[in-house]
Amino acid sequence: PMRHPSIARSLIAVGALVLASGACSSDDVIFRNANDINGPRGPGYWDGYYCEWEGDAVKRSAYPDYPGQSASPSTVTTAALQEADLDALLAQAKSDAIGWVDYYAKTLAFNVELRTSCTLRCEEENSLGGGYYDDSAPTAESAGSAGSAGSAGKGGASGSGGSGGSGPECTPRNCAQIGATCGTAPDGCGGKIQCGTCASGQTCGGGGTNKCGTNPCSPKTCTQLGASCGLASDSCASVVDCGGCPAPATCGGTGVANQCGCAPKTCAQLGASCGSVPDGCGGKVDCGTCPSGEVCGGEGTANHCGQGTCTPKTCAQLQASCGYVSDGCSKAVDCGTCTAPAVCGGTGVANQCGCAAKTCAQLGISCGTIADGCGKQIDCGGCGQGETCGGGGIAGRCGCACTLQHATTSCAAGVCTIESCEKDWADCDGDFANGCEAHVVDDPLHCGQCGKQCSFPHAGSTCMSGTCVIGACDLGWSDCDFSPTNGCEVNTDSDPLQCGSCGHACSTAGGTPQCWGGACGIACTGAWGDCNTNAADGCETDLTNDTHHCGSCSTDCTSPMPSGVSAAACKSGACSVTSCNSGAYNQNGSYADGCECVADVHPGACGGAEAIQPTPIPLLGSAQVAGNLVPNGNSDWYVARFAGKNTCSYHPRIELVDLSGTGNIRIEVTSDCSATHLACSEGGNSTAATIWEFTYSAQCGTSGVIDPTKQASWPEIVYVRVFSTGAASPTCLPYSLKLSN
Repeated sequence: PMRHPSIARSLIAVGALVLASGACSSDDVIFRNANDINGPRGPGYWDGYYCEWEGDAVKRSAYPDYPGQSASPSTVTTAALQEADLDALLAQAKSDAIGWVDYYAKTLAFNVELRTSCTLRCEEENSLGGGYYDDSAPTAESAGSAGSAGSAGKGGASGSGGSGGSGPECTPRNCAQIGATCGTAPDGCGGKIQCGTCASGQTCGGGGTNKCGTNPCSPKTCTQLGASCGLASDSCASVVDCGGCPAPATCGGTGVANQCGCAPKTCAQLGASCGSVPDGCGGKVDCGTCPSGEVCGGEGTANHCGQGTCTPKTCAQLQASCGYVSDGCSKAVDCGTCTAPAVCGGTGVANQCGCAAKTCAQLGISCGTIADGCGKQIDCGGCGQGETCGGGGIAGRCGCACTLQHATTSCAAGVCTIESCEKDWADCDGDFANGCEAHVVDDPLHCGQCGKQCSFPHAGSTCMSGTCVIGACDLGWSDCDFSPTNGCEVNTDSDPLQCGSCGHACSTAGGTPQCWGGACGIACTGAWGDCNTNAADGCETDLTNDTHHCGSCSTDCTSPMPSGVSAAACKSGACSVTSCNSGAYNQNGSYADGCECVADVHPGACGGAEAIQPTPIPLLGSAQVAGNLVPNGNSDWYVARFAGKNTCSYHPRIELVDLSGTGNIRIEVTSDCSATHLACSEGGNSTAATIWEFTYSAQCGTSGVIDPTKQASWPEIVYVRVFSTGAASPTCLPYSLKLSN
């Protein structure tokens, strides 16, 4: 490759090698460097790099013969050369040659290109280098180069000036990178990728381009998409092919996806240093003149200055029928224009007139006839039952017309379907007949979207601007945390912490708070009571010591006051007597019967003894009195007169009846207040008796221990003292005296 001995060139990089459908043979020499070509080191040096087929192996050799480099060729042999092997081969080639390149301070570049033949293209990157290929090797595509100046395009298809090679390598994108979850999508490098299917009930495109969902989706044509070439998504679930571009334009050539375009190249990009050269886009670029003594194209290198002469070629010799093409020396010659509808490169062959007819699909037409862009009409078919061509309002597409409320519709086979709904409307019931029936900005059953029902616990709801808004709370419920998420969360009819209204807590004093119908109550605990019936202060009363609320709110120890009680108090929750009225005693300690022991009016001294009636008590007569003793010292005095003291019928008898049942009451019988006790007929005296009686036995025929005779001096009047023995008693000591004669 070293064809310019006056200039130190960079190493020529080997292009990618790809096995063709049939294996290359050992006779198919792709590129060979000859030792009879003078390099920078002079004749006889192998100043370069070559690859050639040797059966089913690839031999690579590097002979830079410079410091740090091996002078021995290396060989890589594989049973079947794969693409990965080629990558490794090129990497090793770069490593082998780097010292040579660094030595000359040049830039090494590899132009990787997939090939389908045994042709090798080599390219060097510097301001003076040109495109080279081994014209001695068999090649099926070398005609396109036609000895052109500038970097040759893929297979020489660019013709004049070439297309500038294949460009940077493209990395296909995957489904995740393009956000696709279903259907077929473009991979960004001219291919397609499959992104799966949708679950039952959903369609691909129903949720957006290549996304699953339930909304309808109408695929778009290339025309609707504004795409003029390449593969494009139909906005639903598939890929449409929008055709190719006439040469030299390429799809996306100016950086706009799916649009034909061509970016003109500069002299540096084309490797031209003088003269005019095709810019690769149907025009030409002027690359300057040569220094004195040199001519453009000298020594046979197009658009490079040198010594010698160069014979320019004609359009006919270059087999070019249109456009600009390099004459092989120093000029870009104009080979004319094409007759419409043909265009230069129209069929993809550079500098050749042609016209690439469009298909119905590329034109976005599904019915009727239309011009194919090359002077002919093509028939795109008819429509099915219920449809006409253009019947849906779109020329060249089958359809029918229908109208539904708040909807953009489409009609297929006479069946009307909804394509999209007007803003703020949706088809939520799935019934096409009523169109987009739900007004999602204020419909509480479909608020903002279908099926989003406005509902808040214990509260009403409305839909405003597509957002659910909480309404009035149900009776007895309130929204105390101001969060619509949980609605009206507090039952103010029964919540003691928020009773009747938010934040109103019932008192806990002395009991457990309660809330009934929004009003506070309290269940008192222990010895506390809510006696003022005001739940606000809780159970305010201590029932253990409150005189007016003793043991319960309804027990007032002072009202009514028990009999004989002058003052009462509450102790440990029970009423008690603290003082009695004069002459009354709480002998049994019970509050219930008050000061139950009332001192009677009987005299307490002998001198004022009460006379028992009748007086005297006649023979065969009787008398009875009753009294009440206060225990511990109280006495009652009586005086009785008995008639017939000098007769045998004289038989006075006094019997004490102890009504207290305690046995603590006794009597004394005396003849006067001197406390002389009278004897009893049975013996003894009446000091502490319960019965006293006297009879005459000797003269009257009665028996008895004492048998006095009748004496006129025997007193007919006796004094009776009723008294307590002093033993403990729970209350007063009631009694009665029965007197007989």
